[in-house]
Amino acid sequence: FGLLIELQQDLSPILSQGRSNMLLPLDAILKGARFCLLNRRIRRLAILPWLIGLVCYIASMIGVYYSHPLLVEQFVSDPHGFLLWIWYLVVWFLAALVLSIFAILLSFLMVMLLGGVFQTSIAEQVLIEQGRMALPEQGSVSSTAHEILRSISVESLKLIWMIPIFFFLFVLGFVPILLPFVVILGAWMLAYQAVDFPLDVLKFGVMRRLGYALRHFLTLCFFGLGLVALGLIPLAIIFLPPIAVAGGAWLVCKME
Repeated sequence: FGLLIELQQDLSPILSQGRSNMLLPLDAILKGARFCLLNRRIRRLAILPWLIGLVCYIASMIGVYYSHPLLVEQFVSDPHGFLLWIWYLVVWFLAALVLSIFAILLSFLMVMLLGGVFQTSIAEQVLIEQGRMALPEQGSVSSTAHEILRSISVESLKLIWMIPIFFFLFVLGFVPILLPFVVILGAWMLAYQAVDFPLDVLKFGVMRRLGYALRHFLTLCFFGLGLVALGLIPLAIIFLPPIAVAGGAWLVCKME
C-alpha cells in the first residue's frame, strides 16, 4: 500500500488533466489508501475494521480450503486420459476463482456490517476534508448509541437482499459464458456497498442511492473491479474495506 501511495502521487498530474470512467475509480482507490494510511484521524478509525477484516479473511480462506475439493468433485471425478485432465484443470481453476471472489465479497460485506459505525465515520471524515459537509457537533452517549444501532440496522437490512444476490451470482459463476456478467455485476455491487456510506452521510434516501449507483454504473464497475483485483492479493482484503469507503467517499465528491 506504500507503493499505492507513491503511484497516486506520480499519477495525480496525469489523472487531473482528464479523468475517464476508468481512471477516476483508479484514482479513488489510490486516494482511499492514502487517506487510511497517512491521515491520522482516518487511520485511527480504520484499526477496528482492519482487525475484523483479519478474522473474516482467515475464516473465509479456511472455508475456501475445505470447500474447494468438495466442489471440484461435484463436477469431475478422478481424471483418466488427456481430455479429462484438461477438463479437471479447467474445473479446478474455475472453482478456485469463483470461491475466492465469493469469499472476498462475503468477507467485505461482513466487515461492512460489523464495522459499520467506523466505516460511516471514515466516510464522514473524508467528506469533511473535501468540503462536502461541516464538522458535526459532539454527540451525547445516547445519540452515539442510537447511531450505532441505526448503522447495524441499516447494514442488516441491506444484507437481506444483497446476500441472496451474491449466492445467485455464485451459482451463475460456474456457467463459463456467464462468468463475465457475474464479475461485472459483483464488482458493481461491491462498489455500491462502498459508496453507500458517504451517500448515507449525505442523507440520500434508499431509492435515491440506488438511482445514483445506476446512473454511475460504469464508473462504479471499474471501481469495484479494482477492489476485486486488490482483494485477490493475499491479506489485502484485511485492509480493503476502510480503503474502499474512503475512496468511495472521495469518488462521490468528484462525481457530484
